[in-house]
Amino acid sequence: MRIPRALVDALRRGVWAGRRMYAMAGMAAPKRMAPGTLAFECNLCAARCALPIGELQREGGCCPACGAIMRYRAVMHHLSVGLIGKSLAVGEFPAEAKHLVGIGMSDPEQYANLLARRFRYANTFYHTEPRLDIRAPGARHDRAYDFVISSDVFEHVDPPVALAFGNLRRMLKPHGLLVLTVPFTMHDETVEHFPELHHYAIEERDGTHVLVNHTADGRRQEFGDLIFHGGPGNTLEMRVFSEAGLRRDLEAAGFTRIEFHREPCFRWGIYWAEPWSVPVTAFAGTVPGRAAPR
Repeated sequence: MRIPRALVDALRRGVWAGRRMYAMAGMAAPKRMAPGTLAFECNLCAARCALPIGELQREGGCCPACGAIMRYRAVMHHLSVGLIGKSLAVGEFPAEAKHLVGIGMSDPEQYANLLARRFRYANTFYHTEPRLDIRAPGARHDRAYDFVISSDVFEHVDPPVALAFGNLRRMLKPHGLLVLTVPFTMHDETVEHFPELHHYAIEERDGTHVLVNHTADGRRQEFGDLIFHGGPGNTLEMRVFSEAGLRRDLEAAGFTRIEFHREPCFRWGIYWAEPWSVPVTAFAGTVPGRAAPR
C-alpha cells in the first residue's frame, strides 16, 4: 500500500492530516505538531520519536534514543509479522517465541542484542567470530534455522551469487522465514560489476583502489572506479540488484511467497517514498521437480 499523494501533501501542509494519520495507525496524536512531522514509536527501544516525514529514508530517520535507522525498524517489523503474525515491538515478542532458532548476517547491535534475548538467535560475521561464509556455510547450518536475517549483505557477496542464495535456502527449515534487504533498482537485470571474478586482490595505487582479477581461464583483469560501502577499502560492492533479477534469484533457490514491502507502517515510523530497495520477505519452499534438502 502506498500513502495517497493527497494525504502526503496534506501532512506536509499541517497538523490536520497528521492527526488523521495517527488515528489510522491507532496512535494518539500530540497536542502540538509542526507541519510535516510524524510521531511514532521505535519498535526496537520503545522510545517516542517525532521526525519530519522527509527524514524517513532507508538509511535515515534515526531514533534519537537508540540510533536505529528506518531500515532497522522495517526489518524488525517484517520479522515480527512473518514469525508471529502481527507487528509487535521487539520487547513485546511473546515468551513462547524463545524456541525459534535464528541467525543474523552482520546484524547491527541495535537489534542483534535484543533478538538474542527473545530467540535462540546468533549473529555472525564474515571477518570475525562467530564466522559465516554464505558461499560455504557448512553442513551444520543445513535446515537449522526458523529465520535468517540478511540486511545489506548480498550486494557484497562474491559471484556467482546464485550459490549464496541456494545456501541461504538450505540453511532454513521448511517454511522458514528470510528477511532480506539489498539496494536494488527497477531495471530488468541485475548488474554484476565483476562477472568473471575468480582469484582477486584489491591494490592501492596513488591513493586509489584497483581490483586485480585472474579469471578461471588465466586472463588478468583490472578494474578501477570501485564502489565501497562504508568508505574506501571497506566492503566492496559486487553488484547492483534489480527487483526482477532478485526475484528470479530467490525463486531459483527455492523460495516462495516472495514479497517486496512498500507499504508504510506509521506506528513504527516506516514510510517508503520510493519503490526501490525496500525490504523483502520470502519463505523456504522446494524447487519444482527437486526434493527438499536433507
